[in-house]
Amino acid sequence: MKLKLTVTVSFLICAILACETNPYGKSPDWGNRMQELSKTLANLLPFVMSRDDFNKEKNLKFIDENVKNMMELAHAITVKSSEDSPEADPSIKSLAKNFEIDMAKAYDGLQTGHREYSRQVLAMATNHCVACHSRSQMGPKLESLSANIDYQSLSPFVRAEVYASTRQFNLAIDEYNKIIHVRENIVEIPFEVERALKKVLALEVRVFNDPKKALLLMNDFLSQTDLPHFLRREATIWRDDLMAWEKENHSKKMNKIDYKKNIEKLILSAQLKNTSGERDEPFINYLRATALGHEYLNKFKSDAMYSEILLNMGICYESLQDLGYWTLSEDYYKQCIRETPHTDIALRCYNRLEQSIYLGYTGSAGTRLPPDIRTELKSFKELASIVPR
Repeated sequence: MKLKLTVTVSFLICAILACETNPYGKSPDWGNRMQELSKTLANLLPFVMSRDDFNKEKNLKFIDENVKNMMELAHAITVKSSEDSPEADPSIKSLAKNFEIDMAKAYDGLQTGHREYSRQVLAMATNHCVACHSRSQMGPKLESLSANIDYQSLSPFVRAEVYASTRQFNLAIDEYNKIIHVRENIVEIPFEVERALKKVLALEVRVFNDPKKALLLMNDFLSQTDLPHFLRREATIWRDDLMAWEKENHSKKMNKIDYKKNIEKLILSAQLKNTSGERDEPFINYLRATALGHEYLNKFKSDAMYSEILLNMGICYESLQDLGYWTLSEDYYKQCIRETPHTDIALRCYNRLEQSIYLGYTGSAGTRLPPDIRTELKSFKELASIVPR
C-alpha cells in the first residue's frame, strides 16, 4: 500500500486538539495523558511534515526524544484504555492498541536508522485518529484550529481530512463538496471523488444523522452530467437508500430490542442488495447500522445481547474498510469471543474472524499466516469452541 504523507496533518492536528478534551469526565488521568500526548505531537508536527527537517542533524535528538515520549504515552493510554476511556465502546481499546503499535514501529525505525520509514509510519497513524473521531456524534466539536499551519496551502482533500478528524464537520463538508463538484476531478480522478463522497456521506449519516441533508447532497451530485457510469450507479443506489431512510419514523425512542432489530434489518437489507458482488452498493445501510451499534455499545455496555451487537458491528466494518477501518471488524469479532466464550455466537464470530484473517494473508503466492498470527487464531478457536458436556 502506498503511504501518503499528506494525511499527516489531519492525524497530528486531531490528536493535538480533539484528544486533549475529555467531555465525559470519567477520569482526569485520561485527559492528562491526552494533554501530554497533544503537546508532544505539537512538537513533532513541523518535522513530520518536512522530509528535510526530519533528517537534519540538529533536529535528530529532539525528534527522537519526542517520538520516544509519544511511544511511552501511547503504551500508558492503551494499558488504561478500558478503565479510563470516556466511552464504553470496545473499539476505543482496539484503536488505542493499534496506535501504540505504530508508535513503537516509528521509534524502532529511528533507532535502527530507518528514519524515512519512521516518518511514514507517523504519517499513516492518521487512520486511528480519523477512525475514532468519525464513528458517531460522541466527542467534542471544536470550533477553531490553533496549530500554526497555513491551511489554505493544503489541497482541498487534506483540508477536509484535517477538519473532519478534528470534528469540525461543517468545514469538512464544505471541502469535500469542493472535490466532488469539480468537473476536472470527476473526469480525471473519479476514485478520489468517490472517496470524498463516501467521507461526506459518513459525516451526514453518522455524525449529523440527517437524511434530508444527505439526500440534498446526493441529488446535487447526481445532477452533474459527466459522472462515470460506476459512480452514477453507486450514487443512485445510495440516494434511494437515503430516500427510504427519510420516510422512516425518526421520533420514536428506541430500547435495546429496537436497536438490535434495526441493526439486523439494515444488515439484512445490505446483504440482499449486494447480490451483484459490488461491495459498495449497501454503503448507506452499513453506515446507519454502525451508527446505531456505537450508540448501543455506549448506552447499554455489556448485556445479554452485547456479543450479537459486536458480531453485527464486525460484519458492517468488513464493508467499510475503505473509510480507514482496515482491521476493526476483526477486533469486534475477537471481543465477541472474549465476551461469550464457548457459545454459538462465539463460534459465529470465530468463523468470520478466521475467514477475514486468511483472506488478509492470501496473495498470488497462496496463503501464508505468520506464526504469531496462527498461534493467536488457534487460541481464539479454542476459546470459541463449545466444550462437550
